[in-house]
Amino acid sequence: MKKLYTICFCLLLSGTLSAQEFFIGAQVIPQQSWLLNQDDADLPESQYKQKSLGGVAAGIKGGYRLGKIRLETGLLYSQEGGRYSLENASGVRYDQTTRLEYLKVPLIVGFLPTELERKWNAFVGAGVQLDYLVRAYTYNDNTDYQPPVPDNYLNYPSTREAFAPVGLRGVGQIGVDVKLTYELSMNMYLRVDYLFSDVEDKEESFVIVEDGESREQLFWPYVRGEERTAATHPISMGLVIGLNYSFGQ
Repeated sequence: MKKLYTICFCLLLSGTLSAQEFFIGAQVIPQQSWLLNQDDADLPESQYKQKSLGGVAAGIKGGYRLGKIRLETGLLYSQEGGRYSLENASGVRYDQTTRLEYLKVPLIVGFLPTELERKWNAFVGAGVQLDYLVRAYTYNDNTDYQPPVPDNYLNYPSTREAFAPVGLRGVGQIGVDVKLTYELSMNMYLRVDYLFSDVEDKEESFVIVEDGESREQLFWPYVRGEERTAATHPISMGLVIGLNYSFGQ
């Protein structure tokens, strides 16, 4: 009986080792994104209406597969953010957009539940992702006159300074790998990532000088016209279209 167990174990081990490989690849992700905040969600639609914002992410990736388990990392440049609509003083509705552009480094552990010899292989993966904010800006299509920042507002932060520069997200992917050749495969996944922490830097402030006296003003309550305490969580959802080149089998 021990010999039988030994033979089965050796066969299983040899099959697993024969299925190991490294891979490199590239991917592009058309996506939609949102900035979710409960304070915003509680407002009437005339004051705030959440809308999605289109964008794209693209980058390189690489990793290692051992049997049906795959470990993947890479580097993505991602356009995302949020959009909402509201009414101006003339009663005309307009869109306000916040565009955030990130460098992302994901670490994903995946599982291929189907037989690896098939042309179409299912894939399920999840992991974490480190974000670095590269660029941030806001714009709108409001036709009303919008005055500039007053001269007595000192150290008024840029849009990038008002957002957290680094964050950690959860990320999930589900879809299929399609074998094109022995070494080359195409990926098509639904991908979702979500920032756990608050993307807004609630401590960011500037100084207002009036009648020779100065006082500190928090940025977010000033620009939103209310006490803003709820965290804002970015979320993006997109379709991964990628290619993997495998080697080292």
